[in-house]
Amino acid sequence: MNKKLIALAVAAAIAPAAAMADSGNVTIYGQAHVSLDNNSYGTSTAGVNSEKNTRLSSNTSLIGFKGTEDLGNGLSAIWQMEADISMDSRSDAAAATSGGFASRNTYLGLSSKTMGTALFGKHDSPYKMATGSLDNMADTVGDYNGIVGQVNGVNYFDSRLGNVSAYISPNFSGFSFAGAIVAANETSSTTQPDGKAYSLMGKYENGPFFASLAREKASNTQTAVSTQTALPMVGANNDAAATKIGLGYKIDAFKLGLVWEKISASNATLGATVERKGWSLPVSYTMGANAINFTYGKAGSTTNTTDNGAKMYALGLNHSLSKRTSAYVVYAKMDNDTNGAYALGLAGTGHGQTVTPVGTGADVSSLSVGMKHTF
Repeated sequence: MNKKLIALAVAAAIAPAAAMADSGNVTIYGQAHVSLDNNSYGTSTAGVNSEKNTRLSSNTSLIGFKGTEDLGNGLSAIWQMEADISMDSRSDAAAATSGGFASRNTYLGLSSKTMGTALFGKHDSPYKMATGSLDNMADTVGDYNGIVGQVNGVNYFDSRLGNVSAYISPNFSGFSFAGAIVAANETSSTTQPDGKAYSLMGKYENGPFFASLAREKASNTQTAVSTQTALPMVGANNDAAATKIGLGYKIDAFKLGLVWEKISASNATLGATVERKGWSLPVSYTMGANAINFTYGKAGSTTNTTDNGAKMYALGLNHSLSKRTSAYVVYAKMDNDTNGAYALGLAGTGHGQTVTPVGTGADVSSLSVGMKHTF
C-alpha cells in the first residue's frame, strides 16, 4: 500500500514537468539583481536641506517563459512572457507601475532565419535596441539612461513600449535593422485623437566596429501605461521625436563608445517646442574576471530654458564570480545646472529606485554595491 502511495505521489510531482517536456518548447529563465545604495539627494539652490539615505534596490530582477514551435519551411512561431520581480519592499512611485505578470517584454510572433522576425506585444523599442550594448553599467545607478532618453529628469525615449507591432531583420554580414509601430491611445474619444508612434534603427556590428542610427517619433500620445511601457505624454496635436547615433570600437581589453542624441518635443508641460542635445561616453577595460567601467554623460540645456542641463559621472568595478554570477561596486554623480533636475536610476530604466534631487539645481550621488545572478 505504501509503495502504491509513493508511486502516485511521484507521478503527481512529475506530471507538470512531463507535460512541459511533451510540448518541447518552453524555456524558463530569469535574473536576480539587488544592490545596497547609499544615496545623497543634494541641497537645492532654494536652500532645501541636504538629504541622505540607504536603500536596498531590486534592479531588473525578473522571471520569464519563452518558447518556439517549428511550423515547417524554416518558419517558427515564437512567444515570450516576462515579469518583473521585486526583491525588496519599495515605497516609491515606481513600485506601483513596474511590477505585475507580463509587465516586461511579452509577445507572440513569427520568426525565420532568412526572412527575420515579426512580433506583437510589448518590446524594447528599436530606438533602445540601437545602443543598448554601449550601456556599460546598465540597470545600476550608473546607467547611461540618467542622460540618454531624458529631458530634465523626465523619461521621453529609450524605453520599452506597449502595443507594439515590430519587425527585426536577420543579420546581413554584420548589418541589421528593426522597425516598430505603436498604437497609443486606443480610444475613439474626440478628446484623445489617434495617438501613434514609430521607432526605427539600423546597426552594423562586425569585429571591433560598432555603429548605429535610430529615430523615434510619437504624436498625440496622451498617457503612458506605466514606466515600463512609456511613450512621451505630448497631448493632443503635439509630438516628440528623437534621433540617436551610437559608435563603438574594441581594442584588445579596451572598449570605447559614444552615444549622441537629439530630442525635440512640443507639449503643454514644456509650454513650447523645445530641443535638447546630449551625449554619453562609455569606456571599459577588462582584466580577466574583472572589468573597470567609466561613463561620462552630458545633457545640454533645452532651447526654451537656460541652465537646465546636467553632467553625469559614473565609475564601476565588476567582478565575475562565475559565468552566471557577478558582484560590483558603482559610484555615480549627477551634477545639475542651476535649473536642472536630472536624476540617477530613473524609474523604468533598470535601476529599482530613483535618486531624485531634492530641488532644482541639486546634485545627487550614489555609492552602490550589488550582486547579479542569471538563470
